[in-house]
Amino acid sequence: MVHREITRSAVVLAAGLGSRMRVGGYVPPKPLIPLLGRPLLWWTLTGLELAGIERIVVVTGSRAEEVRSWVESRSWSADVDVILNPNYRLGNGVSARCGIEAVDCDSAVMTMADHIVEPSLYELARGAAEHADLVLVVDSEGTYLNDPDDPTRVLVDEEGRIRRIGKGIQQWNSIDTGVFRVGERFSTAVAEVMSSNHGHCTVTDAVNWMIDRGLSTVAADSDGGFWMDIDTPEDLHAAEQIIVSDLGVLYSLGPRMEIPELSQTEMTESPLEQLRTEGYL
Repeated sequence: MVHREITRSAVVLAAGLGSRMRVGGYVPPKPLIPLLGRPLLWWTLTGLELAGIERIVVVTGSRAEEVRSWVESRSWSADVDVILNPNYRLGNGVSARCGIEAVDCDSAVMTMADHIVEPSLYELARGAAEHADLVLVVDSEGTYLNDPDDPTRVLVDEEGRIRRIGKGIQQWNSIDTGVFRVGERFSTAVAEVMSSNHGHCTVTDAVNWMIDRGLSTVAADSDGGFWMDIDTPEDLHAAEQIIVSDLGVLYSLGPRMEIPELSQTEMTESPLEQLRTEGYL
């Protein structure tokens, strides 16, 4: 059996409008909205680096130059490129295909700029189901779900295969975390959906196209690992509260914040005050 090398590339989708955050009064482009003093995109890029990713393509659309300028003004341990999808309004699947073509490799981790994810879930996507055409990290517990009516639902069978995905499906047992491993067959699926849908395609459309044609679409369970989708101001505030009040989450994200490895008994202040005292916020 030929073994596929574990990918060291990633695509970050950062092209959306962020309409719900703008309604909430936030001015920056959505990827640059701060969470605990650092832009959402910083959390994503740094988390991918910690997961062993060496090449990252950020796909922009709305307010692209602002996002590009911010990325290029920082120093990253990974090789980070920023590209523009001029057709970003046609769906995030179109942006995904642009990113996959840009990384130019057999497979890549794919994630969203507005998802806060602990690095272990990126590692899970990298290594799970080596020969699958697509891997999606799913959450069967919903531990950190802020709005139970909003997430993209996933139906996973007993063998770990994805049977259907979508916000409106009636049968489901897991939640889409927005962390994938994708490759050429996913890119082909996007192209096929676009050709029959006036150029439009979402990631969900492409995954369902693959399912309907019998391609190998596999779920990998997050097993309680921390992730949150930041769509609204309420999501942002909830994420901040969880991170600073839950030591398990705090330490899962800790390396990127350079938080001293203090035990709970050693901490005389709340996690948030500890961060401020140490100068990390």
